[in-house]
Amino acid sequence: MKKLISYMMLQLVGNRSAKGIILSHQLKYYRQFNQMQWKTLEENTDYQRRKVYQIVKFAIENVPYYRDLQITEISEKTIFEDIKRFPVLTKDIIRREGERMLPECEVKDWTYWNQSGGTTGEPLKFMHSGAFFDAGQGVALALDQWAGRKIGDKQIRLWGSERDIVSGKKDWMNKIYRWARNEKFLNTFMMDDDKMESYLKEMDSYKPSMILAYVQSLRELALYAERSGRKLYSPKGIMTSAGTLTKEAAEYFAKKFQCPIINRYGSREAGPIACSCEKNEGLHINMLSNYVEVLDDQDKNCEYGQAGRIILTLLGEYAMPLIRYDIGDSGVLTDRKCSCGRGLQLLDCVHGRRIDIFKTVDGRKVYGDYFTHLLYIVPQVKQFQIIQNKIEHVTVKLVLNESNCNRDFIDELIMNIKKVLGEGVQVDIEEVDEIPPQKSGKRAYTISYVK
Repeated sequence: MKKLISYMMLQLVGNRSAKGIILSHQLKYYRQFNQMQWKTLEENTDYQRRKVYQIVKFAIENVPYYRDLQITEISEKTIFEDIKRFPVLTKDIIRREGERMLPECEVKDWTYWNQSGGTTGEPLKFMHSGAFFDAGQGVALALDQWAGRKIGDKQIRLWGSERDIVSGKKDWMNKIYRWARNEKFLNTFMMDDDKMESYLKEMDSYKPSMILAYVQSLRELALYAERSGRKLYSPKGIMTSAGTLTKEAAEYFAKKFQCPIINRYGSREAGPIACSCEKNEGLHINMLSNYVEVLDDQDKNCEYGQAGRIILTLLGEYAMPLIRYDIGDSGVLTDRKCSCGRGLQLLDCVHGRRIDIFKTVDGRKVYGDYFTHLLYIVPQVKQFQIIQNKIEHVTVKLVLNESNCNRDFIDELIMNIKKVLGEGVQVDIEEVDEIPPQKSGKRAYTISYVK
């Protein structure tokens, strides 16, 4: 019965523009993505070519910012080359241009404002459409299947964003929607031992098919269970998001929860961008909704296997077209094909926010996930944060487990930090009571203020 209700609820969505309840197309996008993933890469590339041309043509005809770029000679056949004439769209440009980023014509869809989490500074507002919302939800439902969840199956979310969890009195539709979808939110803004014990009991009683979790929230829960001798509930699969999932972390979670670990990469600006499958040979790009480029510091396309800036073009967002948008992440494209047989382009890896990239005196770059693996499964450490204040100064904040105050790991930690950043780097260790989450609900493991 609950699954039937879920299917029925997916046909409706609460319109945030206050026009009431309208028909949803989530199941349409769900089915479309399920079909798309098993088509050939060539077929999916042809689809992208059409969609990129359509959104670019619309933008230069109807959006003041894009029209003023005076890029007029484009064609569907050459659009992958034509789009390179567009400058990279940055957050600063969007803030500066304001309403000039919006189309002058009427968008025949319901719209709503959303904003990025503000991980790297001031949050950024975006206008989204019903089509964007439905596509994101539909693709997410399809990706859930990769973690063992079918429509209507129970899901627990270890999530931290207040706007995703705390619903006002007027948001009754959202509460009903979550109930019908069998989704339960556990607020990871507060993760003390009492709260984590209650969450583990909730998992034992609710028995979700799938857990969707912030990476650091799952870590804190797993470490709590380990130090308290608590057995962890094992769902069909766990999908991590909102954080870089290192190989070491994935192996640790798989061992502790005794289930497959799937890694989903997405954002509020773009929805689901890419996701690993059961083979874990890379992240399959959501070619239904996003066209992905990886660029170097000179805005040139990186070679396959070369790390660079992830640049997105949203294929179905006409309420506020984002063409060559610099999302602020670093990653690697590959021309390998996954052994699962899906015809979707692969991101070999996503290193995470570029604010996580540390710099050395001799000009090298060190990705933040190097530092996270040094502390990720250290049982003495409940929370941590590594901050590069200056080129030769690093601060390590640690919240230590009171029942296990062995500090023998600290000397090795300092040695490993200096190994990559240089022997001359000063490493200060600060023991703190708590590392507060950001407004997004996530805790930043690594931050570099060195430009």
